[in-house]
Amino acid sequence: MLIDTNIGPLLLVSLYIPTNYGDDDSLEKYIDCLSKLEAIIIDTEVAHVLIAEDFNCNIQSRFNSELCKFLSDNEMTMSDTSRLNNVCTFVSDDGSKCSWIDHVLASACIDRLISKMAVLDNVIVSDHKPFSFSVNCNILVKNGNSSQNTVCYEHWSSCNDDTHCNYEIFLDNLLKQVDIPTDIFNSASTEVYSKNSLDRFCGNIINCIKLAVSTAIPQRKCHYDQQFNDFGWNTYVKEKHDFARDAYLSWIHSGKPKFGIVFDNMKRTRAVFKLAVRYCKNNIEQMKAYACADYQIRIPESFGEMSTK
Repeated sequence: MLIDTNIGPLLLVSLYIPTNYGDDDSLEKYIDCLSKLEAIIIDTEVAHVLIAEDFNCNIQSRFNSELCKFLSDNEMTMSDTSRLNNVCTFVSDDGSKCSWIDHVLASACIDRLISKMAVLDNVIVSDHKPFSFSVNCNILVKNGNSSQNTVCYEHWSSCNDDTHCNYEIFLDNLLKQVDIPTDIFNSASTEVYSKNSLDRFCGNIINCIKLAVSTAIPQRKCHYDQQFNDFGWNTYVKEKHDFARDAYLSWIHSGKPKFGIVFDNMKRTRAVFKLAVRYCKNNIEQMKAYACADYQIRIPESFGEMSTK
């Protein structure tokens, strides 16, 4: 990804490099991947580069010499090893293997702007632990289509007594202007006519509430990117993720034991969490269909329909 910043264009790369299986084929794939990465850097012709994530390489790995050569050839530095000590970025499912094989590589100028680097042990998304760090530069935003959306929500928790009072007064004044259809109390009115009157009456009340909320209640903007929305997360995954995270942190605080109750709980909760994530990824369309069907069952099309149930 090429990003325009106040210090010039920045090439941002997130990647996975093949695992070391101890054979010649693994080494060839590793060198080939680094060569392709170098070609991308050359083709973009940018001065600033930031590469992060899974390099499958630590200082004891036979890949280390190739990675160091790549850094030297492209005048880059390994920003994480110069800032962190004795961290673990990979933990196997059974907890028997821990290693520091994920890295953050940066060109000299970007490296000087990096701060607050840490490994997030409390985030459980895979066998690998994500890095967190700040880069002290500003992104220049361009106009155009983007997958990122902004949605405004009512920020009720920020309301004080005065806000609530103003909302009530404003809503009362709006509701006083709504005409109550007298025909709904007339037994001679047809059922269809009464339902239509109720629908209009209900719609007018809802519009008054919406207008009062948008006018009197503070708004909060929320940004989200459709590319990173995990369908079914809240329903199927969130609780299991919380259990897995708590169990992993407990295992870390207990000194990373290789057996016992804490160790077994960490393994079990991680396996359940991964199974839930895999289920969501494999059944997206099915879950969307269920959600639409459930919505249509629960939400009546009109006030008149609701009043008959």
